Amino acid sequence: CILAGAHGTHSVCVCMKHQNVKLMISAAKLSITYKDLLSKVACNVENETCMLHGCPRCHGLSLLRQYLCEIMESD
Repeated sequence: CILAGAHGTHSVCVCMKHQNVKLMISAAKLSITYKDLLSKVACNVENETCMLHGCPRCHGLSLLRQYLCEIMESD
């Protein structure tokens, strides 16, 4: 990731890996955002432990896969 901003400001990842998620959602013409997808993987997107896959309560990829399948089947 390439993080922009000085010390004390918010960090924004602008790497190809993370930007591609936004582009794929746009190309698929889905009415969801990348934040919708994050909420299916992590139980709290504001919690560092959740976002670094250290939380035992987080759903992981199983709920995300199910959510995406449901969206694709309904469109």
